[in-house]
Amino acid sequence: VTASSISVDATTLYYTSTTKVLACPKTGCVLQPTQLDDMGATGYSTWSVVVTNGSLFFMSAPTQAGTEHDDLFLCPLTGCTPPAPTIATARYGVSYLWNSGNDVYWSDSDQKKTYRRACQPNGGVCDATVTIIPEAVDLRLLAARSDEFYFVDALGLQKCPYAGCPGTVATATGATVLVGTFSPTLPTGVVYANNLVHMQFGDASHTLNGAIRTCNPLDCDAGVPKNIITGHDPINGLTVDANGVYWMEDMTLYSCALNGCVGGAKTLATGITRTINAGNSTRLIVTDSAFVYWINDDAGVVKAIAK
Repeated sequence: VTASSISVDATTLYYTSTTKVLACPKTGCVLQPTQLDDMGATGYSTWSVVVTNGSLFFMSAPTQAGTEHDDLFLCPLTGCTPPAPTIATARYGVSYLWNSGNDVYWSDSDQKKTYRRACQPNGGVCDATVTIIPEAVDLRLLAARSDEFYFVDALGLQKCPYAGCPGTVATATGATVLVGTFSPTLPTGVVYANNLVHMQFGDASHTLNGAIRTCNPLDCDAGVPKNIITGHDPINGLTVDANGVYWMEDMTLYSCALNGCVGGAKTLATGITRTINAGNSTRLIVTDSAFVYWINDDAGVVKAIAK
């Protein structure tokens, strides 16, 4: 497998490669992979595949004159009927943020807004687009549950009800601020899982400022999130499921129990050489009930290891 992004469900590994979206059994691509979509010889690359609720989401761009304008596509798991249907478009490209239940979230830097649509399972019909934040939230900085969502901007970690933030401008979104001050940097990723908000931290401008912190969604533990790890190099790919917390740091894949890294983090894999592109919405780590999956290098080799 040569992949640019991956996702999994109970039986299948889905991945993007050049202009295609492909699928294989999770046991391995022994036979020819199943092609779910191909943007064509004059189309653009595919990436950021996500499978949820029996639906296939991915990023690409249709054949266009001039500059590439990246869109978000939705198809059933049986494959796309050409041309693949778009559910989100933008003049300068969509930033695909997250899925939660039937809901899909994205932002548009040109319109300076963040949006949501609810799409029925199995590649079903989507409702009308709803503006939920009067600013374009950056990649990895939004997470959601069924009744509210969480995001990070210059004002810190905030939340709004499912219907959307009541404000109408970026400087006054009307969001509830959960944590207004972080030191030395704002979170670089937000995940909602197991009734908690999880945040990753770290950048190359500060020494050992990498951290993972978590808090309740009501008031973020009175504005003082708990540390899972601190004093690390920058954290990337934060993923949380029912079994644990997973991330990449330097060239290593780690995990910890949900209640913290008592006794230190568990090393799952070393020697990961994939170049991390901060401007790409592809998820670095995906999990199922038993395994952790990742793309190991720039050649697109997919690897898995038992939790």
